[in-house]
Amino acid sequence: MLDNAENITTSNFRTTEEAVTCLIQSTGLTEINVSTTAFKQTCREYLRAQVALSKYNASLLRGGEMIGAKDYLAAEVEPKKPPTDTIRHTPRISEVLADFLIERQASRGLGKTAIDGYTASFKELAAILGDIEAGSIKNEQARQFRDTLLRLPKHHHKLL
Repeated sequence: MLDNAENITTSNFRTTEEAVTCLIQSTGLTEINVSTTAFKQTCREYLRAQVALSKYNASLLRGGEMIGAKDYLAAEVEPKKPPTDTIRHTPRISEVLADFLIERQASRGLGKTAIDGYTASFKELAAILGDIEAGSIKNEQARQFRDTLLRLPKHHHKLL
């Protein structure tokens, strides 16, 4: 009896392996290494999808309601929503300078020139973007800062 069960399992895996290989080849990939962990994981996910589809088909045969793809996907994976009652505030640009300099001094042993350079950079950042929360700076604002600096004369801080 055990040998028969092993034969069925091996046969089912070969069928799954063939189906997954065909699916992968349909995407344009020609070289498929069936001994990799990634391929075996793909086979496992394929089997899970087949089981889910079989369960869905069985529920339809029992008179269950047909659901749309959007409803089905929403039922499978519900995105986690961030809590709305807790809003994190981060310190403003002008407030983080002192802590930043202390950390840099401790790790690198900054000289007066480096400290003056960092101070000037923080002041430029606050002047261009405004004294906003440091944690709220996004890529768009970083690009705005960079583009503004590139438009300024090379030694603009000496002109003032």
